[in-house]
Amino acid sequence: MTKFDSDAPLARLRPGVECFPLRIGAFEQVLAYDHSAYALQRSLVLTGAFRRFDLLNGCRSAAGLQSLGHGSAADILSAVEQLDANFMLDNAAARQRRREVETAFDKSALRPAFAAGTAYPSSAAELEIWLTQLLDDPAAAPVKQSSSIIVPHIDLRVGAAGYAPGWRSLRDADPDLVLVAGTAHYHMDDYFMPSFKDFETPLGRLETARDLWEKLDARLSFDLCRRERAHRIEHSIEFHLPFIQHVFRRRPPRILPLLIGSSHEWVARRGVPADSDRFNEFIDGLRALLAESGLKVVYVASVDFSHFGRKFGDDFDAHTRFTDVRAADAALIDAITAADERRFFQLVADVDDKWRICGLSPIYSLMRLTRPSAAELLDYQVWDERERGSAVSYAALRLE
Repeated sequence: MTKFDSDAPLARLRPGVECFPLRIGAFEQVLAYDHSAYALQRSLVLTGAFRRFDLLNGCRSAAGLQSLGHGSAADILSAVEQLDANFMLDNAAARQRRREVETAFDKSALRPAFAAGTAYPSSAAELEIWLTQLLDDPAAAPVKQSSSIIVPHIDLRVGAAGYAPGWRSLRDADPDLVLVAGTAHYHMDDYFMPSFKDFETPLGRLETARDLWEKLDARLSFDLCRRERAHRIEHSIEFHLPFIQHVFRRRPPRILPLLIGSSHEWVARRGVPADSDRFNEFIDGLRALLAESGLKVVYVASVDFSHFGRKFGDDFDAHTRFTDVRAADAALIDAITAADERRFFQLVADVDDKWRICGLSPIYSLMRLTRPSAAELLDYQVWDERERGSAVSYAALRLE
């Protein structure tokens, strides 16, 4: 562990690490949390009196912070040393730790369940009961069957009911293969980022159709992205894997996991991804390959809609904009139900993605891939995180 001099500049927090106030009984402390999960411990309770970790800018020393009235130099150094030992500072040791974690993951043949035990049950028996209760609600409205859906990836602890209508519409699908296209939240090494790994959940292992990715790679004029780090802790695909295993448990299908990156370069140009030859080559090549395979394929776009309020950088409380957001979302959903992916994309581009549509890339890509004739809205909700002045909207649709 590094020993820090009270007069030397202190490293800033590493990107992905956030510090929160934490009360334990009568004591107020600080919780350091690593959203990107490179630390030895993802969460760490810090001792000492220092609270203002936003003041760590790479220039200030412990002595300097003490002179500004932010606690004793000893308390500040104690907290910083704890962060350093857990690879939570933006320094050479943390960067080396990140390389080691990513290298180990790249070499692994399996993507283990990351969110089991937090976002959903880690016990297979409990998970099956939870899924049965969620999908077999006798009060649920009947849905028409489909082979292509748009469903949320919001935290299952708050929005699981929004997943259910979409997955109910797939009950009769009996697929050989499920393509899951999710939003990439953590890394963007390419626009299309497939995984060649098998995925694991408490219900067992899902086999990835690596042979299909290899065949597609051989056909393309460019190399498929093979850096897997975007998948390591990504929830947008993982949250739907237990649903695949539960709904299709009679004949488990293989999967094609695909993360899709940001479309902001086209938003900025007021264009669409289909203006790109590379985008079209991937989508057209994948469509042709799946058609030639003779496999029965189900398509899942794992997405959320608007993200707004103070947690997302806005200077207003989210609940004051519900009317505006619901109107904007309704226009997007209308474009999807009309099977007009260009209008859907341009509605977002016209306002510079003001509401941060998390599903922009997967929705547009899935519609280009599957060419639906129409869609039906099954569910729409807004998660009102009133205590943080923030909100997220999400929807489920079936494509025809």
